Amino acid sequence: MKKLIAECSKTELDAVLIIMPHMYSDWNIYLQESRECVCNIIKAIIKDTHCIVVLHNKESSHVLGGLEHNPFVHIVHAPTNDTWARDFAPLSVQTDEGKILLHFIFNGWGSKFSYDLDKKLPLLLDTMGIFASKLEQKDFVLEGGSIDYNGAGVLLSTTKCLLNPTRNPHLNQKHIEYILQKELGVEKILWLKHGFLKGDDTDSHIDNLARFIDERTIVYIKCNDTHDEHYEELNLMEKELQMFRGLDGACFNLIPLPMCEPIYYNNERLPASYANFLMLEKRILVPFYGSSKDKEALEIIQQAHSSYKVEGVDCRVLIRQHGSLHCMSMQFPKGTLNI
Repeated sequence: MKKLIAECSKTELDAVLIIMPHMYSDWNIYLQESRECVCNIIKAIIKDTHCIVVLHNKESSHVLGGLEHNPFVHIVHAPTNDTWARDFAPLSVQTDEGKILLHFIFNGWGSKFSYDLDKKLPLLLDTMGIFASKLEQKDFVLEGGSIDYNGAGVLLSTTKCLLNPTRNPHLNQKHIEYILQKELGVEKILWLKHGFLKGDDTDSHIDNLARFIDERTIVYIKCNDTHDEHYEELNLMEKELQMFRGLDGACFNLIPLPMCEPIYYNNERLPASYANFLMLEKRILVPFYGSSKDKEALEIIQQAHSSYKVEGVDCRVLIRQHGSLHCMSMQFPKGTLNI
């Protein structure tokens, strides 16, 4: 029997995988700024657990500004296109024989961007001996940010992404549900048909919209501004969430997160979302955007999960490339890595 290991289950971790922005990527135009941001994220992560940092194989470990000497930081050199580890790193699954890592196909969010190096990273890490668990390749396009799991049989996702013809065009919804149930061990899939963030390149990844914070609780982005372009879609999404039921037929506890006021870069609105938080063993890292809503979002998440220490991390640079904290990280449960 297989069971996807949920982020919200307080699972002990071996490490979190982070990929450092490099000069051979789109980060090059504000490289130092982006590296400082990622180093601050690494500093926050290693308060709780180890961090594996992938540096481009043509770059020195000195870009970590001294973190390369920290015993909780483990450096790997490998070529990558970008930094969004959530979407091409393997997913961790518990089986009767132990934990395994599932390597799904990554196609650059429907071939929107280059992905020839990113799609190979899991295999390269396996060859390097980083993985203690078996790595299994799957003939199915799936990005980690497109799904969220409550640890008790229920998976949350969006039709705009998983049913998008740029992912698995030969499969219908029924076939996709079968594959998710078979490979991830989920029993029920909740499909959101509504919800989006302007500037999101992922076709509405769930990790920007709504997340399980425990088995029974979903936090989600709510828009109260009737003049905002997101208002109608996010309110329709909220109505869908209110209709969802767990395996026992009971509704979920729903906690709204504020919609960050519009943030622009080069006249483009950016997808700033407080749902893009990272859950560790004892700590939740919440992306901050220099917004008046930052503190409110942190306090809401802290009240929702008082057993965690909740900490804000400035992610304003990350959203210039249309992703945030959860997008650029991937947790690995205890026993899956050789560190």
